[in-house]
Amino acid sequence: ERNVYGCNDDGSNKSYENQLIAAHSLSIIFCVFELAPLILGITSINFARSFLGM
Repeated sequence: ERNVYGCNDDGSNKSYENQLIAAHSLSIIFCVFELAPLILGITSINFARSFLGM
């Protein structure tokens, strides 16, 4: 499974994989940073509503 690219240089292939992994994790981190305030805001609003409802 490792030798899909035949006689291709494995070093360049590996660096390309690392670039893909880095970009993927960066986008995940960015999504989390974008979503965290939204989720926190929604939960705090729900908590305030239930707290005021009591």
